[in-house]
Amino acid sequence: DEDQVRKRTVIFISYNHNEHDSNVAARIDQELSQHYDVFIDQRLPPGVVFADVAHEWLKRADFIIALISPQSLASHWVTAELEDAFERSKIEGRPSVIPVRIDYEGPYSLIFRAYIGRFHAIYWDSQNYAWLFERLHAGLSQKQLPAAKPIIAGTDIILVGDTLRTRYAETFVAPRE
Repeated sequence: DEDQVRKRTVIFISYNHNEHDSNVAARIDQELSQHYDVFIDQRLPPGVVFADVAHEWLKRADFIIALISPQSLASHWVTAELEDAFERSKIEGRPSVIPVRIDYEGPYSLIFRAYIGRFHAIYWDSQNYAWLFERLHAGLSQKQLPAAKPIIAGTDIILVGDTLRTRYAETFVAPRE
């Protein structure tokens, strides 16, 4: 029965093709394609008209994961993909954008602020994929992250989420008096 067939969430990964951003995009695709329908142009066969295929996926997308780096901020393709998402969201109420900042903490340009400034960003941590994917899955499922729990170290209280608890507890050095 069609009512019982649940539609999988469709995700479009927008990124610049420099080596670092491409590696991050591939890692995100590897994680998310197990649970969602993911478009990443790295899987397209040669000879396909990219603009046509990308346009079809953008029309279907529930979410755009936009990798934000200095190179992507200068990319005409990333800008065009986010513009399409912005215009479509005004009409259809979707897609939502999840900005993932990669080695970039600066301000967005005016055009990027218009397109994605209202969305809460994730800061990429290549040392802790579990942390990133926990946040991505929470954003994609529209669920709240679990509340942080305190670690008490001497007289200091440090709030961290469950997945970070072990990492920070093992590396915590108590302050000298």
